[in-house]
Amino acid sequence: MKPEVLIVGAGVAGLTVAARLADRGLGSLIVEQGLFPGGHASRLACKAADVCLKCNACLLEESLAELAGRSGLWLSGRTLVESCRPDGGRFLVRLLKGPLFLDPDSCVDCGLCLEACPAAGMAVRRSPVPLLGPRYGLDPGQCLFFKGEDCRACLEACPVGAIDLSATERREEIEVQAVVLAVGARPFDPRLKPRYGYGRLADVVSALELESMIRERGEVRMPSDGGRPIRVAFVQCVGSRDKKIGRDYCSRVCCGYALRMARFIRHRRPETEVTMFYMDIQTFGRNFDRFYRGVSGEVELIHGVPGEIAAGPEGELVVPFLNEAAGTREVRNFDLVVLSVGLGPPEDGLGEKFGLPRNDDGFLVSKPGQGLFTAGTATGPLDVAESRAQAEGTAAQVAEYLGRAKPARPAGDRQEP
Repeated sequence: MKPEVLIVGAGVAGLTVAARLADRGLGSLIVEQGLFPGGHASRLACKAADVCLKCNACLLEESLAELAGRSGLWLSGRTLVESCRPDGGRFLVRLLKGPLFLDPDSCVDCGLCLEACPAAGMAVRRSPVPLLGPRYGLDPGQCLFFKGEDCRACLEACPVGAIDLSATERREEIEVQAVVLAVGARPFDPRLKPRYGYGRLADVVSALELESMIRERGEVRMPSDGGRPIRVAFVQCVGSRDKKIGRDYCSRVCCGYALRMARFIRHRRPETEVTMFYMDIQTFGRNFDRFYRGVSGEVELIHGVPGEIAAGPEGELVVPFLNEAAGTREVRNFDLVVLSVGLGPPEDGLGEKFGLPRNDDGFLVSKPGQGLFTAGTATGPLDVAESRAQAEGTAAQVAEYLGRAKPARPAGDRQEP
């Protein structure tokens, strides 16, 4: 393995950079701290109603399919970068590779380990988008064996001996010519806004959790009892446009994904009442104004931010708010409340490890003249399509830095999986 470029993060941006570099004959090693590639986009659901709503969730599958079977590309899961040191125009990078426990090269993708796992399917996991890399993986944080119990169900079920519960971490040093940080943004933790009841009230969920629910089930259910909600509320700008928490910027994507999920809910179950509490509606993206005019007739839009959400006597969610348009204080009851969480900068210390500065909002800034690049939402809030487009530009910068500005083959002749 002799990659020219190290890409940190296997989300949409990192995968796109790798694909465009491969077009130019440049090999990449993509390191990912999770079990599977895909990043946050792997949790996003298609929100098509009667027509496609341009949510761009399907772009992840396209990115993965484009890379499948390509040479000169390496993917390393459960891997962290411990250090990165410039050395005469190159970088010496020290990697910490966590044990996989399930060897992807030996695995035959039969799924018997998942069926045998007694940890409610949480220890052995299936990739949400199994187009690149391993189809199955083992999460030691959920595994009963690593919690001290005498459980080897997955090991005993595996017909090819692909599972090794004694595997250990190892360190490796590589040398590359350029580094791309495509680590993605961090969704805001709604526990930091305790008045909304997240973590305290079972039927208060984050928008990302609702995305996962729709992706996995194809419908919306209440976590408390599995019932179908009749009254659903979306609360916007949770973790955005808030100076008190140091995030006075707009996360840009929240209005779009919330309105699309609201329309999806109404389309699947027209009897559902959907309300959105908002500060402002940000109309980013092509044709968003037209989409907004259409959905505004299906969703009740209230210009106001809720106060403290409480549990009612019948298990309902009691939401007080100031209706700014009417100038009145009101209270509504809902079955499910969805918090539209914003996008925050990458974790502290990451930019410093690579010698990259941050902008005023805390997102990473490239140093292209020094071979250090950023891509995707590590640079600021972007949707999936924007992340792909921005990553295409980053790949062009990397190729120019390495003297490979022209593709090795025409863009229209990209290798199919």
